[in-house]
Amino acid sequence: MCLTGMCYPQTEGTRPAHLNPNYTGPAAPGEPLPAIELPADQAFIHPGILHTQAEIDQIREHLAAGEEPWTSALKALQASEHTRLDYQPKIVPVINPHDKTIGYLMKDATAAYGHALLWSLTGNKAHADKAIQILDAAGSKLQAIDLGRRDQGKITAGFTGGKYASAAELLAHYRQPDGSSAGWSQESADKFKQMLVAVFYPRLQGFKPEFNGNWDASMMAAMMAIAVFCDRHDIFNEALSYYLNGKGNGALTHYIHPHGQNQESGRDQVHGQMGLAALAACCEIAKNQGLDLYSAAGNRLATGYEYMAKYLAGHDVKVVGDVPLSPKGREEFRPGYELVFQHYVIEKGLDLPYVRETVMKHRPEGADLIILPSWGTLTSYLGQPSGVSSPSPSQP
Repeated sequence: MCLTGMCYPQTEGTRPAHLNPNYTGPAAPGEPLPAIELPADQAFIHPGILHTQAEIDQIREHLAAGEEPWTSALKALQASEHTRLDYQPKIVPVINPHDKTIGYLMKDATAAYGHALLWSLTGNKAHADKAIQILDAAGSKLQAIDLGRRDQGKITAGFTGGKYASAAELLAHYRQPDGSSAGWSQESADKFKQMLVAVFYPRLQGFKPEFNGNWDASMMAAMMAIAVFCDRHDIFNEALSYYLNGKGNGALTHYIHPHGQNQESGRDQVHGQMGLAALAACCEIAKNQGLDLYSAAGNRLATGYEYMAKYLAGHDVKVVGDVPLSPKGREEFRPGYELVFQHYVIEKGLDLPYVRETVMKHRPEGADLIILPSWGTLTSYLGQPSGVSSPSPSQP
């Protein structure tokens, strides 16, 4: 077993190691980065996971004016199978990461987040009630996530914990323009907090440094989201420290090379997009708490996204090492690009032409059962600065 997260698995017979579905490596060389943390005396900002009060209110203004791309993106969210008002949670007390119960967990978390977003953006109380029903079912019933074979329970918690926490954060803290809340009782919210800390956090602790980096990245994002909702500085700073200087493949400079190639580029491009999106979620959560992870290692995340977008667009890219880039998943788009487009291109003015092209091609960005930053066109894109017209899909 590779204990450093920096080497190749054993080749099975004559089959190249990188063709193994569980291929791990090679990681980028890594570099020490300045440590940052959220001071213990600095209160968490709420709502403050992927969405702030001001951002949602701004999006509501675009929707009220019937503007695009938000109007079409809202219709896509409303048409999702996960935001139907007849959706019924299927949570069970113990999640087995190897059977259908993991599907129940993923769908419930995605549905809770989708309904919480719809209540926040439209004021339709029926969606708040549905999200509360889903969260209360988990808060009262969910007792454990089994570790499972190859520690699959850890990534199960990573894939779902952030969406649960994001839904809870909106229900507990977002206020409608008239000042009204979702109506989630403090008792139920506290019970849900206790469940997140007792069931999810133990699975996220320690991460999984010897596995592919999307594991670490997803667990960091879930840990940060849970920390915000639960007001846990210790948990938040644990994830921050790992993002910057963790020993595993998911730490920023282990996952992304200086030129943009990622640790899973030789495996496939779907898992690579999963890892990048989770790192983007970490950056956005930190940003909403007043900390800057986006600029770490010279905007390394932007470089990783531009590299991925360029390769997915059919162009040749630089490759380091002896492992070729995998064409698998090269035509499969996954959410997360709107977050980096908004921050790096719109707010910071960086030139990321392939990220821009990808965003325009795939609007409205939808949801994914695994990836935390979903529905990005609706929730992450805030519009061009005053006096700058929004780009059209035909003119990226």
